[in-house]
Amino acid sequence: MKRLLLTAVCIALCLGVSGSPRGVRFDARTSGTVTTGSTVSVSHTPRGNRISGVVVFCIVEGISTDPFTAATYGGTDMGAALNSGNDTSGELGFVEVYFLGTSLSTLQGTRTAACTTADATNDKVVLVYTLNADASSTSSAGSCNVSVSTTQDDPTCTISSITRESLAVSAMWSGIGTIGNVTAESDSTKRSGNTIGTGTFAAQVQNFMQSGGNNAVQFITTVADDVGMVAVAVQQ
Repeated sequence: MKRLLLTAVCIALCLGVSGSPRGVRFDARTSGTVTTGSTVSVSHTPRGNRISGVVVFCIVEGISTDPFTAATYGGTDMGAALNSGNDTSGELGFVEVYFLGTSLSTLQGTRTAACTTADATNDKVVLVYTLNADASSTSSAGSCNVSVSTTQDDPTCTISSITRESLAVSAMWSGIGTIGNVTAESDSTKRSGNTIGTGTFAAQVQNFMQSGGNNAVQFITTVADDVGMVAVAVQQ
């Protein structure tokens, strides 16, 4: 009996049963190399045998207007961007998010994520996150952004359209020049981060967002600086 109980506890902890919102789980992430090219891409390998959602962030430093024309995963167009954030004064930057939650059966295994842009001058990078779920598909439960013309400390945005428990993935561009000065909020895990031009980029996964009400997504910064931020919540 004791052995059975220990086995049950091990299964619950190893699979993250208690902390998996409706079966939506972080799978893997990959950060591309900063480049000035008109197409920025990176090869991504999921850890799980089946992905149920893909989030791609396209980030550029040095301009505040949208230079991106499309994002693809495994050659599949991800449709229109869900949201974007930018800073229009001081150190300029722009970040936007794309999401794909259906028709993923042919996109399993190692695939290339890419952001296409008309700009071939400024530094840019692509980040890709894959998600697992109990079902074969997921959907966006809402998004939010931070767009400012002044500096901001601890940038925060709120997703208010969530109808059931969701996993949130967010990314920011910041004028802060040291990535160690950007950390995740207390209930999140920073999964990506590096320098881009004179600034930095970072991304995080918020492990648990409650259904209903307002759900805040936040990065913790040591000082106020220029920032653009975007977040998406994914539900099963």
